[in-house]
Amino acid sequence: MTLSTWTSTVNVTTDALWRTEMGAVSAAILAVGLVQTADTGQINFAAAVRSGVANTAVGYQIFTFNDANQALYPCYIKVEYGSGGVATTSCSLWITVGTSTNGAGVIGAISTARYQIQCSAATAGSFISGVSGSTSRLTLGWCTNGGNTVANWFTVERIQNSAGADTTTGLVFIQASRNLGVTGNFDQVIYFANPQPYASTSVGTMMINQPTAISWVVGVNTGTGPILPIGFGVHPAVQGGLTYFNGDLTAGNQFTVSIYGSNHNFLAIGSANIGTLYNLNAAASILTRWD
Repeated sequence: MTLSTWTSTVNVTTDALWRTEMGAVSAAILAVGLVQTADTGQINFAAAVRSGVANTAVGYQIFTFNDANQALYPCYIKVEYGSGGVATTSCSLWITVGTSTNGAGVIGAISTARYQIQCSAATAGSFISGVSGSTSRLTLGWCTNGGNTVANWFTVERIQNSAGADTTTGLVFIQASRNLGVTGNFDQVIYFANPQPYASTSVGTMMINQPTAISWVVGVNTGTGPILPIGFGVHPAVQGGLTYFNGDLTAGNQFTVSIYGSNHNFLAIGSANIGTLYNLNAAASILTRWD
């Protein structure tokens, strides 16, 4: 597991600022252990410019896992780069996860939907961003202390077993973000063999059915909840994130949580940026993996 962090400036008023931010995302993905493919037509950050059109991508890269399962149970992650809801000042990513590529940037038939993740142009300033990952996991906490209009999170992983080990069952993509009018809570499992389940527009978590106002603070301890991928049934919790009640922690707080019997560092995103988890709790937010 590896963490690569940077300071984000998402009020990008020039192509140069946009290239810097998008290039930082790309570099962090490579730094944690993923590998870029040789697909033709991938973006050149030295020369790329925005299109001038809102919610439009101008280039892409494709990354793969680099673990022992990749040869027979491959994971391809297409990351597209462009502008968000305000063409001249916002950043956006689009993520598609699948099990193959045609060598020219097209993800194969077994894949997730194409999901947009964007940061608001209305918020100037610098924000904490980081990619946590390994050769078989990619977790992005983008502008983690930016509040409702800026903060974003997603994780791509292999489905875990009950002991927290990778399986060859399938892949999971979970996203939590809420900004510029795009509400993005998505949970999609894809299996290496058909049939495939539908995507969910909620994030499955053990917080379901908890009252909105309840706190999980007991003495000096704060409760957290696992995030459970939903496919044909509910799968064991992901490694890349946890949930908590927004009022219990301050954005940017870091602390250690034991998952699957091992201690790992997490960072609180805060500001209830994911809105409703499982459509039931507006006070919930994300702890992103931070190691």
